[in-house]
Amino acid sequence: MFRPTSCPPVPVPAPLLPARAPAATRLAGLLLACAAALPGAAAAQAWQASDDVVSFLGAASAEDWSDAALRYTATFADRTVDHLGAQARPVGLYIAWLWTYDSLGQSTALAWDDASGRFVGAGVSATLARLDAPMARLALTDLAGLGADQARSPGFGETPIQAQAGWQVPLVDVGSVVPGGSATYGLSLTLAFDDQGAFQDWLAGGSYHVEMQGLVGALPAVPEPATAALALAGLLTLALRRGVPTRSTGRRTGARPSGPHTA
Repeated sequence: MFRPTSCPPVPVPAPLLPARAPAATRLAGLLLACAAALPGAAAAQAWQASDDVVSFLGAASAEDWSDAALRYTATFADRTVDHLGAQARPVGLYIAWLWTYDSLGQSTALAWDDASGRFVGAGVSATLARLDAPMARLALTDLAGLGADQARSPGFGETPIQAQAGWQVPLVDVGSVVPGGSATYGLSLTLAFDDQGAFQDWLAGGSYHVEMQGLVGALPAVPEPATAALALAGLLTLALRRGVPTRSTGRRTGARPSGPHTA
């Protein structure tokens, strides 16, 4: 009779546990992961003034005013900014000069005020806002090229306005534009008067002048992410050697109000 024989137990190998990597290897992986995670657009856009960027506000597309609030608002929808440069660049405009004129043509210079975010003059102030996006700010301290610290005047006897390096003025950033191309933007301008008589006089025949300077995105020699990656590469080399862990211009004069108004 056949009798099954018992087979000796087959040894089962113990599960293979991953060996703990040396400290240098662990650090190398961490540094490489950090380098891979560096965002390509982490650095803030740097700007330089350029006359290759041109825009004119032209006549307002809509106007409104309130006799009670002593306020007038002009809307400029779908304005065009042209890029006349030779290569695709980020394009923008900054606004640092503004004047108002009474019915006799006498001008008032409105200087930019960082604290209130307005242009302020004697008896009148002006606020600018974008219609198509939030209004950005440009620190003139960071601006390269012409435009910064310039005293400007429309040239008809107005008091010149001296742009100050410490100002953070309104910035219209329209993104990258190809050579010979254009982009659109929208603005609103609100004038607020302190005196009813001055406001009514301005409504009867006053105007305003807004002057803008064109901008193109500066081209840095070494982008910030590349610099950070080089620093990480240096730390990686140090860790591998030692084997131990190692421990940031357009301008335009306004016209007399002709739209609806609120009493």
